[in-house]
Amino acid sequence: MLTTIGEVAAKAKVSVATVSRVLNGSCKVSEERRRRVLQAVKELQYEPNLVGRMLRKSETRTILVVFSIMLPDLIRGIKDAAAAAGYEVILQYSPGPDTDASQFAMLHRGMADGAILPEIQIDNTLLALLYDQFTIVQCGETTKYPQAHVVAVNNEEIACQMTRHLIELGRKRIATVGIGSCQGRPAYFSRERREGVRRALDEIGIPLDQQLHLDVQMGYRGGAEAADYLLSLPERPDAIFCFQDTVAVGCIQSLHRRGVAVPGDIAVAGFDDSEICQFIDPPLTSVEQPFYEIGREAVRTWLLIHHDRPNRSIGRQVRLAARLVIRESTGGSPSFVD
Repeated sequence: MLTTIGEVAAKAKVSVATVSRVLNGSCKVSEERRRRVLQAVKELQYEPNLVGRMLRKSETRTILVVFSIMLPDLIRGIKDAAAAAGYEVILQYSPGPDTDASQFAMLHRGMADGAILPEIQIDNTLLALLYDQFTIVQCGETTKYPQAHVVAVNNEEIACQMTRHLIELGRKRIATVGIGSCQGRPAYFSRERREGVRRALDEIGIPLDQQLHLDVQMGYRGGAEAADYLLSLPERPDAIFCFQDTVAVGCIQSLHRRGVAVPGDIAVAGFDDSEICQFIDPPLTSVEQPFYEIGREAVRTWLLIHHDRPNRSIGRQVRLAARLVIRESTGGSPSFVD
């Protein structure tokens, strides 16, 4: 007999609505209740959306792409590779910093065979359920999952290179602004990039100063809030490495409003090399990710996994090379560094 959501709620001593919020990755649940629900799910072997599994017996030859920020080259790479393999792509925009189960309704209704997730924030519990039921590939690793299928750049190595660039320009008090989720944890790629920063600082004997490192919500406002916090410290940083370009732009705008010169007083760098980097004043130093190639490789990886179902539990990690794009915001001469 199948376990019901009501039985899970009874065992965890919470409401059915609370169980639903936990499974959907909602923030509005205490850690204690979340722990009880997940334990009950495990002990009762509760498996939601069985009907969706049954509907997926016939292949739709359609891939769902759930995204929260528009990366045109990555989407174009996904579409081109999917079309070449005879697959359609459905784009699903996920507003806000975190993605919940409602964004995957097409999977549960049998309207797509799996999904590609470009740099979206998603709760570990929801991600595990999706991996268990569908073919899923992440572009960029926001959430760490042992069996994950991931296509991304080597975040630690390229962040180490960016930090070395800042050090070579005489910057020693380097702050980082990562991307956080509503659960209060940094995105996994933020942790990888921060490890690269730590490694570069270790090379010159500078310990990582924890008060210089914070995580914010993605976007201009997050960058402005980060700049305001860093300027409030007794000893300001002389460089700020933001792990997303719009965060870096928000940071620069806040520094300008406070009368802080960029890069004269504080150098600022971003990550992704989006189009805005060339139009902000000063133009933004950033990390160029090969988004088109990431999109194509994500589809290739998705197809390999989808047609190799017995081995889907084995994680596949594909790492592509990134490069530094040096512009005026860090004070160096404009250049590309592979």
